Amino acid sequence: MVTRQIHAVDIQEREDFDDLLRLLRQHRGSTLTIDVATGVDSLSVPDEFEELAVAARYHDVELEIVTDDPVRQEFARIYGMLVLPGADCDTIELIDARLDVTEQFSLPDEEPGLVRQQVEKLSEIAEFGLSDGGRETSPAWSPFETGASYSFVTAGSQPAFDERKAARARQRRNGRRGRTTVSRSLSPSAVVVSAMVVAVAVAVLLIGLLAPSARIQIVPETQALTAEVRYGLAGSGAGLDVVVEPVPMIETLTFETTVPASGERLVPDDAARGMIFLTNPHTEPFELSAGSVFATEGGQAFLSLESITIPAADPFVSAQFGTAAVGIEAVDPGPAGNLDAGDLTGTLDSGIIYQNRFPFEGGSLRSVAIVTQADLDGLRDLATQEFASRTGNALDGQVPDGWILVNGAEQAGEITLTYTAEVGAAVEEVAVIATIDVAGEIYNPGDLEQAAREHLLTAMSGSVPGGFGLDVETLRFSTPQPVDNANTPALRMSAEGTATAQIGPEAEAQLRSDLVGKGQDRAALVLAQMPGVESYSMEYGPSWLPWRPVPRLGERISINVSGS
Repeated sequence: MVTRQIHAVDIQEREDFDDLLRLLRQHRGSTLTIDVATGVDSLSVPDEFEELAVAARYHDVELEIVTDDPVRQEFARIYGMLVLPGADCDTIELIDARLDVTEQFSLPDEEPGLVRQQVEKLSEIAEFGLSDGGRETSPAWSPFETGASYSFVTAGSQPAFDERKAARARQRRNGRRGRTTVSRSLSPSAVVVSAMVVAVAVAVLLIGLLAPSARIQIVPETQALTAEVRYGLAGSGAGLDVVVEPVPMIETLTFETTVPASGERLVPDDAARGMIFLTNPHTEPFELSAGSVFATEGGQAFLSLESITIPAADPFVSAQFGTAAVGIEAVDPGPAGNLDAGDLTGTLDSGIIYQNRFPFEGGSLRSVAIVTQADLDGLRDLATQEFASRTGNALDGQVPDGWILVNGAEQAGEITLTYTAEVGAAVEEVAVIATIDVAGEIYNPGDLEQAAREHLLTAMSGSVPGGFGLDVETLRFSTPQPVDNANTPALRMSAEGTATAQIGPEAEAQLRSDLVGKGQDRAALVLAQMPGVESYSMEYGPSWLPWRPVPRLGERISINVSGS
């Protein structure tokens, strides 16, 4: 049995903790009471308690923790330290929950892990103390190198701590089967029990931190929206919200027909022919070429049919002129060329004298059909009658599928007539080619309705309140109805839908942060005050935990927004 000396250490600043670890070696074989100030940051996380416990066990120092912080008290018990309430309490409750920390963290060689690595590193820190003649040194590695330093103060045994020592002895005597002193080592069974207690405590701590979860189902707030539109084709009437111009359409109708010419006229048929006698008064022969012209005093012309030689005159021997005859034909056909004997008499510029000693005959007339104005007027009337029967439905078969012809919009243009012959033309028949343009307007009712829907969608979107979004899937359009029973395409249509409050990722992240560490009652208050929430449901779990779980980590809170 060894009686240990009790020393006191006050942790007032964060810097005190680091120096405490390095100077545990000076208190080997003694009890060290650590008084932790309430507002200090030191000794507030499990890692610091673990490091302190390993170093204390290595240097054979028993630790007592004086604190009113229940979290620190729980960590101290887990790592085998004696917990003492604050000195100002009326009753000091001494709980000897010390465990053999070295045995607790000693794992089999075949099961290496993070805990073994931490124990080995912390043991190196605990072993490292004063060197070089007692001069203070710092370890080459420390998991607590955060840029902060620590300081501590020690004092001899004081009456207050003597009282604590006596109280602790009584506690051990009453609660630990009469043991009044603390041995320097524990039995193997105690080590096993201690390790199990620590393992259970760590498991409970991890479960309390990681197991609790929350599932939040949010139904966003909604608002009903309605809109109405009056729409139609241009010219359908005033007061329309949406006007669509109809598409013009033109169809050209064609008509052709032929009629015989009804007029009659006599026209020259054959030309008159005869012989012309020629007299040459010259003493030289004269060559008369074919096509030489002979004309009467009235202007009727004839042409010689061949070339001939007229002999020369012989005034000295026979006292006769040279004579010859040649056939001629009237230039213009018809009976005007028929002449009596002697009607064609005269002298050519060459001095040759000519005369028809016999009548010219053979000139004739023939009857031919000619176009009259009545013929052309008849063709025009036929075309007019034809178009009158066709223009009324000329566009019916030409309207594309899905389109509609605007009633009463058809208009027929002027008839264009082209004749194959003019009045007086000597032809057997005359034809006409007639055309007329029929114009109308067509529209696509699908396009018209789509324009109305787009207008309604724009109107609905413009009426969405701030922070809300139009739920397109809820849009419903009414069946188009005529406006005032009009025959023209003037219609009305209405739409209704829902605007839903927008709860995006940023709002979800903020809500998750606000719910961390809050129970269901406080979480319900947060959700009730959140803008845009219509209703919600919460489920905290898991239900198998023996206490009411409260999520401590944001990752353990799932938020589902209906419709997102």
